[in-house]
Amino acid sequence: MKFLFSNISFNKNFAPTITHLIILAIFIIVIGVYIGNILFGPTSLTTINYLDKKENYLKKEISLLKKENALYMKKYLDLKAVEPE
Repeated sequence: MKFLFSNISFNKNFAPTITHLIILAIFIIVIGVYIGNILFGPTSLTTINYLDKKENYLKKEISLLKKENALYMKKYLDLKAVEPE
């Protein structure tokens, strides 16, 4: 097994410095803020799903109101036809 790694040299003195750790921490924070904005921001997935559900509800409501309006319009025209001039 040793012969597989005999050509590879590792830097045994490598240790992450404080600047490496600070850069890594800033990178992780930036990625976290970006993902949080995607999930919970003003144009987030939850907002889009909510607006889709609301749109479907309003379309159904419009359809019901159109049917109700047609019924009332028919009743109105029937009463208008019976009414003496």
